[in-house]
Amino acid sequence: MSKKQTTENIQKTDKKEHTILSKISSAAKRLSPKQMGAKKIAAISVAIAILAGTAISAAARSRTANIVDGEKVVSILTFNGDDTDGVLQSAGIMYGDDDIVVSNKDSSGNLDITVYRAFDVKMIVDGEESIETFNMGNVSDALKSLSIKVDSDDVVTPDMSAELKADMTIKVDHYTTVTVKADGKTQKVRVTGTTVAQALKSAGIETGKDDIIEPALDAELSDNAKITVKRVEYKEVTKTKEIPFETISKNSKDVYIGDTQVTQYGEKGSKEVVYKVKYVDGKKDSKEVISETVTKEPVEQIELKGQKKKQLSSGTVTQADGKLIDASGNEIAYSQLISGTCTAYTATGNLTATGEVAQVGRVAVNPNLIPYGTKMYIASPDGSVVYGYCTASDTGGALMDGYVLVDLYYDTEYECIQFGRRTMNVYILG
Repeated sequence: MSKKQTTENIQKTDKKEHTILSKISSAAKRLSPKQMGAKKIAAISVAIAILAGTAISAAARSRTANIVDGEKVVSILTFNGDDTDGVLQSAGIMYGDDDIVVSNKDSSGNLDITVYRAFDVKMIVDGEESIETFNMGNVSDALKSLSIKVDSDDVVTPDMSAELKADMTIKVDHYTTVTVKADGKTQKVRVTGTTVAQALKSAGIETGKDDIIEPALDAELSDNAKITVKRVEYKEVTKTKEIPFETISKNSKDVYIGDTQVTQYGEKGSKEVVYKVKYVDGKKDSKEVISETVTKEPVEQIELKGQKKKQLSSGTVTQADGKLIDASGNEIAYSQLISGTCTAYTATGNLTATGEVAQVGRVAVNPNLIPYGTKMYIASPDGSVVYGYCTASDTGGALMDGYVLVDLYYDTEYECIQFGRRTMNVYILG
């Protein structure tokens, strides 16, 4: 049988006894002594005595219960003894799992019952919000129950002694002094929070998803901590780059051994390269290629490599006395022999680097190696190809870079192609 059913049965019994006793008393009042026989009087007396005893016994079992439920105060007469739940049910008071019921019994056996209803309080600790449930106490009790420690420098609103109420807001700001280095400045700031992220937010320093934070954002904050923020930025940079051409060599029986003839000059290609460049605090840190697009295909260079044997002619040097026999058979003296790669060019009507009109006999050199105005005689080592007498009058990039010794001027592009690229002896006259 439940507590509720037990309480209801006791109440029904007491009510029934009270009703019977009232009826018997009423009947006794209507009878006169003469009408009542001795036995009837005795029987009625016994019944009255029994029912009176029962009523006295029931009254002896009853207790007064004083119930405080927030603003509501209730006092009831109960036969439930120490059954707090039964008493509350008799008074029509229900409570939930989060409510707290405190019951005390005085020396007379009467009950004092207090129901502490659960209510929600908003907690804002260092900017982080949460909803907590309490039943009683003050702000200090709430912080202790949540293991939130506060120091003398910290700020708690409302005051620690304030009583907890439904829907109130408790705000706690922990303050710590830290050194922050960011955006080219180093400063000491007093901040709130227990993590690096909370400290930076309190200091008004925003961070991007790519920024480097030391210590990490989720690291616990210590007093006098040093926090470094390195700004990271990514940019896309597009550059045009050269694509070198390939050189294809073919053997040719129409070209003398040691000579090379270019039948198709190579051309460099180009491409657009897109880089993703990483900058840390404004300085370039790294880069990676994210795309390449060819804007011009390179043109291969085709060269004929000589396989034909050639006869020596009058362009050779007499090694014994250092004399040169030119193509006309004249003997001339030279001060120096330089052997190296020579090429050919044409630029009809243009002026040379020395201001003279470009023409056959005026060749391009590196003036640091062969000064302007130097007189020369140029022929292949075997004398099969003779350019002849010339003067250093012009220059060019390949000459300054050391790829070519002398660039020989011809009037036509055809002659340039026929000459190609070959090794020549340059005799410095003097």
